[in-house]
Amino acid sequence: MGFGFQEEAWETFAAALREHCQQHEVTLTKETGFGPRYEVEGELAAPDGRRPQVRTVWQQDAGQVAPRLITAYPLESL
Repeated sequence: MGFGFQEEAWETFAAALREHCQQHEVTLTKETGFGPRYEVEGELAAPDGRRPQVRTVWQQDAGQVAPRLITAYPLESL
């Protein structure tokens, strides 16, 4: 919410997360008992114009067409 996202407009955040994973490369792949898990790192387009560095984690469950979001969190600045 500190970057201009609003709880009542959660669709904006969801769209930004989907865009994030489409625009950046997978940085790590791990095999789990449920299917592969992917980490993606890069800038997230925020409504207030800032572009924080974020890591998203996605799970491709066996038998599913698209991965699902597990978590997303900001990366620490260097």
